[in-house]
Amino acid sequence: MKNLKQIALGLLVGAMAIGFSAFANANHKLLNTYYPVKTTGSNFSWQQINPNDYQCVSGAAACSSYQSATPPADNRIPSGYAKTNQVLQPL
Repeated sequence: MKNLKQIALGLLVGAMAIGFSAFANANHKLLNTYYPVKTTGSNFSWQQINPNDYQCVSGAAACSSYQSATPPADNRIPSGYAKTNQVLQPL
């Protein structure tokens, strides 16, 4: 009987480990990569793009990416994002 309880406990611990692992991987997949792209004048919007097709120009953000589940609001710098007064513009 003692062996049966140990086996059951082992299976339960293994199932919990797999469950937590699957949950952690699912959360990672929810993040998207956004870049500040110049729209009109000094305005920009956060878009999912291939940065190789863009060049850095003067603007109110930075040419670096930002990862989030949803894009930040247009013309807004999200908390923790390092601003360098540049945005991306199509080549």
